[in-house]
Amino acid sequence: ILWSADGARLLPVRGTGSQVVIGDETGPTYVREGPDITAVALQPPSGQVATGDAAGFVHLWHPDGALRGAWQHHEAPVRSVCFTPIFLVSASADGVIAAWDIRA
Repeated sequence: ILWSADGARLLPVRGTGSQVVIGDETGPTYVREGPDITAVALQPPSGQVATGDAAGFVHLWHPDGALRGAWQHHEAPVRSVCFTPIFLVSASADGVIAAWDIRA
């Protein structure tokens, strides 16, 4: 579950097999097919969501559910994703920490 910093948005994250749904009270926001989600973060105040998965991919989603970017820099499951004012940062079970500039 993700809870926005302003308390206005609660996003349950659930997976059934290879499908993951991230949604709110209005219904599903993102539906993604692929490896199990292993990490998730919400960027306030933009509402963007980052996910990391068991295959080592990191995905960045717009608040409307559109995919903004996808990166694979890890050779093991992503264990953590977080936002800074400039970067999306991920860490994985392979010991690698990666950062992507997401200002553009």
